Amino acid sequence: MTEMIKKIGESLVIKMRVVNMVRRNNEYIFDNNIRTNPFFSEFVGMTQMLKAMDIEYDIDYNEDVTQMTAITIMGTRFEV
Repeated sequence: MTEMIKKIGESLVIKMRVVNMVRRNNEYIFDNNIRTNPFFSEFVGMTQMLKAMDIEYDIDYNEDVTQMTAITIMGTRFEV
């Protein structure tokens, strides 16, 4: 289980880095009910799978909520 959490965490951190890099003018926010950033859609899909598998996670943001800085999955923290 620990190895699986490590692989999931590393994959999510990579996706979070890409989302943070391409975010300009809130690109990953909805525009006419469509996400304008495909990387954010993939990230949300990955987190929805965690929910479906009852895997606890928590995403950390910087103080002014402009970038994701870390994710904690079942007590293991992964830094962006």
